[in-house]
Amino acid sequence: PMGYLRAWSLVIAHGSKIRKQFFLGLYDTVLIHQRNPDHVHAHYGDDSSNLAMLYSVLSGDTFSFTTHMHDIFDFPAPNFPLKSRLAKKHVTISNYNKRYLVDKLGVNESDVTVIHCGVDFDRIPENVSFLPKSHLIFCAARLHEDKSLDILLKACKILMDRGVEFECKIAGEGHLRPALEGMIRQLGLENRVKLLGNQTQLQVFEHLKNSRVKALSSHTEGIPVSLMEAMALKVPVVATRINGIPELIEDGQSGFLVESGNEAQLADRIQKIFEDPQLSQTFVENGYRKVFAEFNLKNETDKLLAMWKS
Repeated sequence: PMGYLRAWSLVIAHGSKIRKQFFLGLYDTVLIHQRNPDHVHAHYGDDSSNLAMLYSVLSGDTFSFTTHMHDIFDFPAPNFPLKSRLAKKHVTISNYNKRYLVDKLGVNESDVTVIHCGVDFDRIPENVSFLPKSHLIFCAARLHEDKSLDILLKACKILMDRGVEFECKIAGEGHLRPALEGMIRQLGLENRVKLLGNQTQLQVFEHLKNSRVKALSSHTEGIPVSLMEAMALKVPVVATRINGIPELIEDGQSGFLVESGNEAQLADRIQKIFEDPQLSQTFVENGYRKVFAEFNLKNETDKLLAMWKS
């Protein structure tokens, strides 16, 4: 009964979004309670974390939640400050996200902690080496507007017109496949660019191991695990200077950063990697060290476990 009183006082005071969640989520809280958790952790700052918060208020158990990208920038919850205050901790995946949550959405800085996504190094093949003679550009991305793959195709057209030898493979699927296939034909890239469709992680790793550069032309991202995997597999990376990506890639040190929407700059940086094996070697060495030290899944998971236990 005391839990219900706490929950009612919360939903009456804090807006329609929480009131709706109170009525829709009651049965789900029963299902959670049947599992007898010590702590509940939710991903994303929308209904899942609202449910975790409601369960915590009803049961007295603690909760925490992780925010990623769209749940912050595109569909931010109006109750972030309240939810972050009630949670044991609000986790987010980058310092960029944290600053946005604090500066734009009113979350208390002490309520948010950064725990990165990361690479499972137990799944990274041993003795991986950089292949400087490869001419493969590889990209793993959904065929979606967010990934701006038209910019990558335009960069490929520039490289072809310059006489640069290359092949580009794009792993992923999505609703833009017909449009991208048409663009490939329009640009005359049929013999240069291949859309591979969905690939398993092992298939992606095989493509990466045979790549000269991993390219990502997105205009919106968090910190992509696909870039971390490329760096862990000792592949030079080129990506857009957006959101949390500069926390992963140090421009000119562990890869190249380019401005979003700038196909000429993307082409220039890819060509530079092709033409400068020594620079590429520097990128793979620095990139591997960066990912192993700061984006290692085991270390980041240990941080999350320590937070839960604290």
